Amino acid sequence: MSNRRFLIPVNIQRRLTKVFVTNLPEKCSGNVLSDSIRTYGNIHDLYIARKRDREGNRLALFLF
Repeated sequence: MSNRRFLIPVNIQRRLTKVFVTNLPEKCSGNVLSDSIRTYGNIHDLYIARKRDREGNRLALFLF
């Protein structure tokens, strides 16, 4: 499995906003999630965690 991490230039890092989303449905994919969030701005990166939070809910991280 390849490592998808990439370096974000400093001038872009200063303008990014992180948004955490939790309580995702089990069948929610990255495509469905990004389509519903894209109306709020350009998505720079999307990460859906394999692990769950304390209550057992799925969670995701967006970088706008």
